[in-house]
Amino acid sequence: MPVYCQDITIRYKRKEILSDLNLDFPDGQINALYGPSGSGKTALLMALAGKLKPAAGVVKVSGLDITGRPDKAQGQIGLGVIQEFNPLFKQLTVEENMLFRAQGLRLSHPRQAVAELIRGFELENIAKQRADSLPALKSAETCLAIALLNDPGILLLDQPEYGLTTEQTALFWVRLTRLKQKGKNIILTTRYHEVAARCDQTVIMPQGKVVDSGALTKYCFA
Repeated sequence: MPVYCQDITIRYKRKEILSDLNLDFPDGQINALYGPSGSGKTALLMALAGKLKPAAGVVKVSGLDITGRPDKAQGQIGLGVIQEFNPLFKQLTVEENMLFRAQGLRLSHPRQAVAELIRGFELENIAKQRADSLPALKSAETCLAIALLNDPGILLLDQPEYGLTTEQTALFWVRLTRLKQKGKNIILTTRYHEVAARCDQTVIMPQGKVVDSGALTKYCFA
């Protein structure tokens, strides 16, 4: 499902963070919002998720304007690894967290959906483990699995490499690549050049400038 930002402006405490952005995120791609801390990456991601209303402009999902009405796209957008909006309840187990989310989405067969994702993500060994005791990679994978419970066309991730080693990031990326191959529209934030370089499209923040892999080499925010 394509996502389009039209003349998006975001303000925080009277300060303009982003101004008049026009961006297009096609299906079947991994798209990066790349920039230093404080550049508005997460703010834009939250606007795309309907969690933050822009001061001006609209966000369209498959041509549908969801600005001010994020409920219209609730079934189409999955929030994965979001640093400021962690979907995991620490006192619940992995399985309980997934069931809680599945019931909130009003899935017709929540236990079946959870069981399938636990198998698909190879989480059987930690399904009964509390979220606050998970290693970083398994926590990230659990968040990703939860985001996929309703099989959304769009997946939003905030710095998915956060807390992961280089090797763990590579393993997590394998999952993202498989989702891309299934036609998912993946939009992530990062401040690392090596992560942005893996993506099909990179948006330099806060300018909102789209660059190719060659032009990306002159930017570095790590």
